[in-house]
Amino acid sequence: MTASAPVSSDPTSLGSIALIGGGPGDVDLLTLRAVERLRAADVILYDDLAGDEILSFARPEAELIAVGKRAGHPSPRQQEVSRLMIGYARLGKRVVRVKSGDPSIFLRAPPACRSRSCPALPPRPRRRPISAPRLPSDWWRAGSR
Repeated sequence: MTASAPVSSDPTSLGSIALIGGGPGDVDLLTLRAVERLRAADVILYDDLAGDEILSFARPEAELIAVGKRAGHPSPRQQEVSRLMIGYARLGKRVVRVKSGDPSIFLRAPPACRSRSCPALPPRPRRRPISAPRLPSDWWRAGSR
């Protein structure tokens, strides 16, 4: 990886950071919001497993930065990836981080997206569809009735 963390001289310029899960790699399974974010991104940091089809939604002028980890190959530490995301966002850039799978499962979301490490970038809550049905609060008693 050759990118270094950018530095902003203007603390008032804030961009955004969007975390996108690439799912199992099938581009047809991306959400519409994910495609919108990719098309609007100024900078895209992506894993090795994010396929070319996913990256094809990027604008031609978007900066693509590979930050994936592969055995036997040099790869950036998560701290460096987080620093890059925050640095570009502080420059006013729209940053997208593409991870393979669902990055919110098993707490795989980058620390910059789930912690208070960047108070200048307030989190933007979003609703997530879930696949499990809503169960009544006493579901566990159902077998004892």
